[in-house]
Amino acid sequence: MRTTTTLEERRAQGEEQTTWAARGAAVILGANAILHVAWMALWAVVLLRLSGGGISKAVVDADDLFVALSWIFEIAGAIAFFLWVSRSFKRARTLGLPPLKYGASAVIASFFLPIVNLFRPYQALRALDVAIEPASLPEPPPQAAAHDTAGGYRDPASAYRPPPRCPPPAPLLAWWLTWLSQSFLALGALAAQESWQDTAEIGLVLSVITAASAALGALVVLRIDVRLRERSRRSLAAAAKA
Repeated sequence: MRTTTTLEERRAQGEEQTTWAARGAAVILGANAILHVAWMALWAVVLLRLSGGGISKAVVDADDLFVALSWIFEIAGAIAFFLWVSRSFKRARTLGLPPLKYGASAVIASFFLPIVNLFRPYQALRALDVAIEPASLPEPPPQAAAHDTAGGYRDPASAYRPPPRCPPPAPLLAWWLTWLSQSFLALGALAAQESWQDTAEIGLVLSVITAASAALGALVVLRIDVRLRERSRRSLAAAAKA
């Protein structure tokens, strides 16, 4: 009995760690999206000032600040995202799924491999999202709420919680396309030596795409975490029934 309890505790602890990793990554990605929305507004100001003749030192200083903050959020976001990837793939292995083709280490490494990083991370995360599909397991019987009592003759004998809605797949393709677009555009912006006009135009487009990529990334992380928890709930109920 003690062994069973220990296994359940470990499973609950693993789920909690994965959820906290997902929330942390989503917060940083969301903050990065907000940062680039603000940066987008700055580039719009730059373009307006250029049409009027020039830009002030305050605008240049603000741009330098955004560059520094962007690097901080990019590095912090990458660390948090990779931690979430590691936790999620390890968590998926505890759910009795067929073995995934790629493990967490291989997925993280694929982000740094030329050519491979154009498709492998998307393939691996897509495979994870498909493998944990909650709808492939039956919905467990409704459970009585914790505060339910037998009640009096006028009260219902029991009340049941409505089952949670099965979460849809994560928007992986939209996120991956915006992430690739952001990466290529950022490399092009670093390599180019243009005027303030050209830099502002590229910066405005880059800010829009980066904000979208970060927001979609946060949604992907949260959506897959919800699907992992729902899959765990259904697999535990199926195991108890068996």
